[in-house]
Amino acid sequence: MPKDVLDRASLTGTRVFWLLDLSIGGSDFHLSTDSFEVEKADGTALQYLDGIDDVQWEDTLDLFADSPGEVSVPFSVVIPGFNVAQLVSKGFDLAAATGQLSRWIDGTTYEERQVVLKGPLSEPTYGAENEPFAFSLATSPYEDRSILPSPTAVVDEVTWPNAADKANGKTYPTVYGRPGDHNEAIPGSPAHVVHTGTKTLLIAGHEVSATTVYVCNADVDVTDWDSASVVHTTDGRGRQVATVVVPAGITWSSDDTYFVAWAHTSGGGMWDRRRQGPLEKAGDVLDYFLDQTTLTVDQGRTAAEALLLNRYILAGYIDEPVNVWAWLRANILPILPVSIRVGPDGLYPVVWRYDGVVDRDVVEHIDVARLDAERTSPVEYTATTGGKLANEIQLSYRLNADSGDYTASVTLTGDDSVARSSSVLTNQMSRVSRARYGEAAKSIETDHVYDVTTAAKIVQWMSYAWGLPARNVSYLFDQRARHLQLGAIVSLTDDELYISELICMVVEIRDADVDQIEVSFRSIEEPARSR
Repeated sequence: MPKDVLDRASLTGTRVFWLLDLSIGGSDFHLSTDSFEVEKADGTALQYLDGIDDVQWEDTLDLFADSPGEVSVPFSVVIPGFNVAQLVSKGFDLAAATGQLSRWIDGTTYEERQVVLKGPLSEPTYGAENEPFAFSLATSPYEDRSILPSPTAVVDEVTWPNAADKANGKTYPTVYGRPGDHNEAIPGSPAHVVHTGTKTLLIAGHEVSATTVYVCNADVDVTDWDSASVVHTTDGRGRQVATVVVPAGITWSSDDTYFVAWAHTSGGGMWDRRRQGPLEKAGDVLDYFLDQTTLTVDQGRTAAEALLLNRYILAGYIDEPVNVWAWLRANILPILPVSIRVGPDGLYPVVWRYDGVVDRDVVEHIDVARLDAERTSPVEYTATTGGKLANEIQLSYRLNADSGDYTASVTLTGDDSVARSSSVLTNQMSRVSRARYGEAAKSIETDHVYDVTTAAKIVQWMSYAWGLPARNVSYLFDQRARHLQLGAIVSLTDDELYISELICMVVEIRDADVDQIEVSFRSIEEPARSR
């Protein structure tokens, strides 16, 4: 399999070439910047022809971007003996042709190449035989056609012929995590009366991990709750759903409005992939819902990055059909320290490791003098990582599904005189920011957090994003630096600039020429660190 990252040891004393592999009309073509053979792992070899110019590749990480732009590289080639016009005349659609661009280290096998881009040939143009065949190799467009819940997951005369009139037309709730809290009279998700004779409530349009939930009649008393056992059954279309019977302690009327709370119960909403508990860890939530889109997702990279987000606990529900990608962008991505990237195998998240001072996150210690690197820019102060200064951040959370109000908030402040509590926090970043720039407030709301610890973690990472401006600086390295990846955390030392082990993120990588690469670093500011 191709590598995600080139091996640094293999880069020493060797050359790196671009390989362009094309598949057109049932034929494969192999082009490069020179002519040579590339040996495969099975002992056979691919003949590459000198047919492309050197590729000027540039890759940039836009922090907290939720909609990556299309990546496109133009080519103009002449393939000896290949007549594009003749192929098209026989009915072949050039839009069906595909290509793959990769880096290959001289002396390694074809399987060890690093694929950087693959996809269809975009906007091809051609002429007669021996005239240039031009096209761009581009990522697939990001058009998600998914809908969740399914349009058929609805209460109607087929699915529930004995439903209450007010339930007809209601979409089945999709529930994850543990929304709501009966101890604090917070309804978590709606429950629909789907059988008036048996007093049955539909609580989720899927299997759930909970064996019991708490039920309230919001039209009578939202502070009065009773537990009910979960029963899994199928609706009239054969869909598995979760239901409960209105417990004896709760007033019954088919015309009333019911809600359930999932906190303090056995389990929660839908199972996680490993069926070890409810789907509630943020990385697992992101991974699951990305998989529900029709987008191409890089499963391997997504799974690896998702693990870093699992310290955040989320909960919520969807009770009307939504486009999943649009829902993720509006509800989940804004509260997580994550950027969405597109690679050769599809979309994947990159987690911003704002606390990258942890040794296990620092992938390399870079001393520019030792590596004989050439600085190509001054040190530039830029806007805060999130683009807006803020040192007093208030997050409202714990949505009451009945009233639509938020029932809790947490504030991270730079005012050191304020008394601390579970809802009022401070850290050195916010205090230093306030001391330098004065108070700068920002308010945020989320429907998908009920956990006080998670709420505190969210405002903590936001303080790092918005508390202080960052520093950017770029260097020219030899090809040994090609192993670095966007989003990697490094420590940077430059004696000329009096920088010592500055924690940075790799935010841009550009090909300078055949044997050199320009890398841009963005500092992760931490007032407590000694420079």
